[in-house]
Amino acid sequence: MDSFSAYSDESGIFDHRFQSIAVVSGKDDMLKELRNKLQEELYNRQIPEVKFSKIVGYKSPIAQAARQFITTAVKGFAINRRIRIDILTWDTLDSRHAVLGRNDFANLGRMYYHLLIHMARQWNQIHWNLYPDDNPKIDWNETARYLNSASLYRTNLQQPELVQVASYEELQFARIEQVDSVRDPLVQLADLFAGMARYSHEDGRQCVQWLESRVSKLQLRFKDLRPTNSASDVRTRKRVCVYQLIGKLYRLCRQYKLYVSIREKGYLWTRICSKPINFWSYEPQGSYDKAPVKQ
Repeated sequence: MDSFSAYSDESGIFDHRFQSIAVVSGKDDMLKELRNKLQEELYNRQIPEVKFSKIVGYKSPIAQAARQFITTAVKGFAINRRIRIDILTWDTLDSRHAVLGRNDFANLGRMYYHLLIHMARQWNQIHWNLYPDDNPKIDWNETARYLNSASLYRTNLQQPELVQVASYEELQFARIEQVDSVRDPLVQLADLFAGMARYSHEDGRQCVQWLESRVSKLQLRFKDLRPTNSASDVRTRKRVCVYQLIGKLYRLCRQYKLYVSIREKGYLWTRICSKPINFWSYEPQGSYDKAPVKQ
């Protein structure tokens, strides 16, 4: 039986209006192959890890490695459905989250629950291992209880009749083990996608304007900018570098018909959630849908 795993990281948790989780998932042999390719990129650039928060400067080794991470993940794996990358973003000022005494720690566990259930359904798999980035603020035991109490509507192909038989089966996350992102580039890849998702919600309209501008079409590079040590210049270089990263992802997804859009809503989202690159913006399901509060 094939073994499936998921690697995750977050962006903006507890200190941003928009917060995101990204999960890279697939069969263990496919994930191992992807990990080796990403590790080779880190070795060639002579850097320990890729982090979204450290991307400043188009020609910096981290920025170059980040773009290659995206290319490898999309072109080498996602377009052939060898992996999935699911990203969930929520707004802490919406009707679900704007509640008195909100418990952000418990809410993060609920958001993980929503995302991982969707991931498991897309793979039609009930047996999983989860390897999140090391975060002592998350109660993974409680999250595991939520996950392992959920049922999955699963289809099985019966031989020799070739008839699909559907049944409800309980999810089983046999292992949930936190890992250091420096030691696993799959967690770094999740960090990149979570960061791009959050950033697109915060600054998406300006990103779209930049992508459609003459500056973008002329392929502006930071070597053409006059470097200074001012804080505003650093922020500008950071912002444009992230725009270029998002633009690269958007063009790849458009080229391979993955239905990822940014222009329509002003942030990254996927029109068809079954696609292997799935940007999902959580929307409250009704007046009853409220974030957990502190007891």
